[in-house]
Amino acid sequence: MWIFTWLADKWDQQKQKTEKILHEFADDHDNSWWAVAIAGSIQTGMNLGAGMVDTLRLGDGVKKGTAGGVLQDGLRLITRLGPAAKLGGRISRVLAIDDNPNPGICAWVSMKQALRQTLVKHAAEAACLK
Repeated sequence: MWIFTWLADKWDQQKQKTEKILHEFADDHDNSWWAVAIAGSIQTGMNLGAGMVDTLRLGDGVKKGTAGGVLQDGLRLITRLGPAAKLGGRISRVLAIDDNPNPGICAWVSMKQALRQTLVKHAAEAACLK
């Protein structure tokens, strides 16, 4: 587990170096709005990525031996459960494919889904046509 902590620490070191470089870049081009926009966009991307990198530190809170550390690891675990559940759902859909689950319905369901996604209401049921 602690190899991932090492990776997260390396990310933090690189993030600090990059922040320094971006601040210097923005200061050197203080009259250019585009330089500040580029530096700000890169900085925002790194800040968003830092949240997922922090989940690599799973287990460090328990290692501290405090209630706060255990709670912190619990939050890191919850952060990881969402993508894991999504991946599990996709895998189960692939594994649950049947050769011919219900003949004759696939085209109707596909057409209805496509029309709903495009917000077109041309499809009508037979009961509506009478």
